[in-house]
Amino acid sequence: MRNIDSSETICHMIDLFLDNQLPQDEKSNLLEIMNQNPKIQQIMDNEINFRDFIKNNVKRPNVTESFRQSLCDKFK
Repeated sequence: MRNIDSSETICHMIDLFLDNQLPQDEKSNLLEIMNQNPKIQQIMDNEINFRDFIKNNVKRPNVTESFRQSLCDKFK
């Protein structure tokens, strides 16, 4: 289990958690800490809201197949 001693560590763990990359024991530890600390729960909520905003509001521009192919050709 990781020692959670800094906000950087907590933010990193939250990122891993939301990406489903956090090991189960650390996931349980993080959830327990969030239950005990509303500030950490708020950090999690903010990150979830941010990710949702990005998913729903940032659109990829459409590119033509010829443009994509020309980029690929340049890197060959």
